[in-house]
Amino acid sequence: MKRHEKIATIAIIAALALSGCAHPMVFEPTLPRATQATFQGDQYECNRDMMQTWPNDGIGQAIRGPAFIRECMAVKGWRER
Repeated sequence: MKRHEKIATIAIIAALALSGCAHPMVFEPTLPRATQATFQGDQYECNRDMMQTWPNDGIGQAIRGPAFIRECMAVKGWRER
């Protein structure tokens, strides 16, 4: 294995290990008439957009993804509890 491959492997393992320590994001609605179905749809769209922003980049998703999802959900009318 080449040096840059070893560094990339170590970085991915570290990112995955650290992402396991994160607490799950819990959101509550800021708009009336929010339902579980609208929450799931909004959450799906935010996750999809995050994956499209950093495709095939586990480190980018692990580091910048949570903030991206928080902002996306806020725009859709949800706030983190």
